[in-house]
Amino acid sequence: MAKVVRSQGSVIVAIGAGMLFGSGLTLLLHRLSGLASREIRMLFSQIDDLQREVRELKASIDRLLQTRLPSGVQKTNPVTNLATTAGITTETSSTGEEQDLFEDALENGSEYTSPHSVGVQRGQRDQSVTVSGVQENSVIDAGREELYRRVDEMVDGSDVMKEEAYNLLKDKSYLFSGDPQFLWRLGKSTYQMAQIYGSRGNEEEKKSLVYQSREHVFNALQLDPSNYSVQKWCAITIGSVGDYESTQVRIANGFKFKEHIVNAIELCPTDPSSHHLLGRWCYGVYMLSWIERQAAATLFAAPPTATIDEALTEFMEAEKLKPGTWKDNLLYIAKCHIAMGNYFKAVEWLDKASVVPCVGHEDEASQIEVDKLLYTYGGYRSRAV
Repeated sequence: MAKVVRSQGSVIVAIGAGMLFGSGLTLLLHRLSGLASREIRMLFSQIDDLQREVRELKASIDRLLQTRLPSGVQKTNPVTNLATTAGITTETSSTGEEQDLFEDALENGSEYTSPHSVGVQRGQRDQSVTVSGVQENSVIDAGREELYRRVDEMVDGSDVMKEEAYNLLKDKSYLFSGDPQFLWRLGKSTYQMAQIYGSRGNEEEKKSLVYQSREHVFNALQLDPSNYSVQKWCAITIGSVGDYESTQVRIANGFKFKEHIVNAIELCPTDPSSHHLLGRWCYGVYMLSWIERQAAATLFAAPPTATIDEALTEFMEAEKLKPGTWKDNLLYIAKCHIAMGNYFKAVEWLDKASVVPCVGHEDEASQIEVDKLLYTYGGYRSRAV
């Protein structure tokens, strides 16, 4: 009998191992397929950019030759042709300034041109190249601004739009990886993808993306610490890694969170999300359990402190700047009133939060909490003045 049990156990273990490796291999292939698709999209994008740049370069050369060569002169570089025919390179035909003068003379129809005239013409040519460079930079800047405009719209939309924004930013990262405006947006979008994967139950991918998002925004911080969005997303990503850090690190990060979010508010006092985040920090500190407070006091001489009034003040400021449309902020206003014992007002704010449409999974999570609180405190509605 014991042998049978052991045999059955061995079979179960073997089957379990097979399922584990099978599902692991499937997941690996899926990820590799997704990675390959992303690389292919990026490659096609790079090819399109290169083709466009080549076309623009050809057009610029044609325009330059049209304006500089006399009529009837073939559009080729005579110095290159001469050197090729003689079987030598232009580097050995002459040196330095003489070579430049020779090229300019040939480009003017093989007529002699004084060094002064050549210098003037070369200056005009350099100026033309400079103007062309400025125009190219203007095109790049315009493309960058259009990218940011599209991304800013998509990250405030549905989860599908947020995922599209993330893929778009990843595809363009090779172009703008040195731009702090790009990096904080990539950090924000990566954070949103982490939350989406978390809502799907993929905690491993969520954790990976959370740490990636923090890396992106802190790279932006190195480039531009005076950008309020950079400071704000540094705070958010610091808070997001708390689930994967020790208690001591989480408490230390709490100080850093507040520092970054206060910096963001000082840089842009009219940003509602910064006030909401500071309110969340105050609310979280106020709601710490006795054990958590003792742990903070043990690890730090001056543990963080906050009041529920401070939290409510920040949430109300966010509501003033973005009235009636932010479900999560309305929910936290209600939670502050519950903590203060103002149940009548809490129900009023819960009702306001309940009628705001759900856009993404974050709103859906907030609505679940709103419904639970209304179930608990809804009886105060009939007595509310």
